[in-house]
Amino acid sequence: AAVAAPGDPCFGLFAGRRIRPTSFHALGFSWIASQSLLGSLRRLCRYHDVITTMPLRLKIKSNGDGYDMTIEYPDPEYTPEIACIDAFVTSIVQLCRAATDDKFAPESIAFKRADRGSIGTYVEVLGCPVTTGADCIRLRFDRESLEKPLPGYNVELAKANDSVAEQYLESLDPRTVAS
Repeated sequence: AAVAAPGDPCFGLFAGRRIRPTSFHALGFSWIASQSLLGSLRRLCRYHDVITTMPLRLKIKSNGDGYDMTIEYPDPEYTPEIACIDAFVTSIVQLCRAATDDKFAPESIAFKRADRGSIGTYVEVLGCPVTTGADCIRLRFDRESLEKPLPGYNVELAKANDSVAEQYLESLDPRTVAS
């Protein structure tokens, strides 16, 4: 409905640009306080259940020259709408910009879906080459950008917010009465 109302197939991109670290609960604070963006992305892989109940598989691994972050939705019954995927990918880029500078961009981003005729808007918003028809959603980052120390690095703050995220995730354990 949010895509249909404005009639904009790129709605998710623009929604994702509005994300701030505080939008992601304790994970957002850990993100900003991480030693590097690599640490931030690893926290996202570990604590993504803090921000979504969607079955999701996030991985970050070295590709030799840099890092690839992959996003997969393993349960075909719970595949999100394109706007949701766009908002999530854009929010990752936005959080990287919030931790570094507003010009930050991955080296490239690949989406699984077919091109909908709006790649130019994707490139403009995300600030990097964008392709479609990939085997999974992939954000490619250069090594220097991800390993460079963040200006807001604070080990105590990062650990404290990791603890909050872990407590929240424990509260979601289906074996507990509270859950």
